[in-house]
Amino acid sequence: MERQKVKNNTGYITANSLVNSTILEGIDFSRNKKLNKILDDENNQVFLLYPHPEAKSLEDYKLNQESKKTYFIIVDATWPCAKKILRLSPNLKKCIPLTFSKEYLSKYQIKEQPKDGFISTIETAQVMLKELNETKTERISNDKIESFLDPFYKINEYQIECRNDPSKPTYWARLKNNKA
Repeated sequence: MERQKVKNNTGYITANSLVNSTILEGIDFSRNKKLNKILDDENNQVFLLYPHPEAKSLEDYKLNQESKKTYFIIVDATWPCAKKILRLSPNLKKCIPLTFSKEYLSKYQIKEQPKDGFISTIETAQVMLKELNETKTERISNDKIESFLDPFYKINEYQIECRNDPSKPTYWARLKNNKA
């Protein structure tokens, strides 16, 4: 839903920054043909990146690169909406719950995360790339991984600039003016 309102959310930026990335829009994905085709294929291993009590780190899994195609699903939504998506999409229970090997703090300056260790979609993707490198699953230069968040930092900077400059027309200012 957020993607329909703004074009600078971290899910949209993540999808545009990753090769072979797709955005599936909605709340209930239980009947999503594209997703179910991936989930039902025994030749696929599908990981769900979400802070879940049963989730294990990438180090705990052996990625079967030779015989299986690997997918990573990142739910891009507000935290309450992400819970709703998981509740309404029982097919996502077929995914392997995945978390990170250590806790990361969000660098999001304009949004507060509900708990330490909860990070935005683009930060999740970057950490996943780092951990894929550390487990020698991928070979991505450290420069590319570090610069992956550059668009995210630019958006943070711009939104802070807008928030601090009342003359800039921001979404919240327009919303406030429309209600008046």
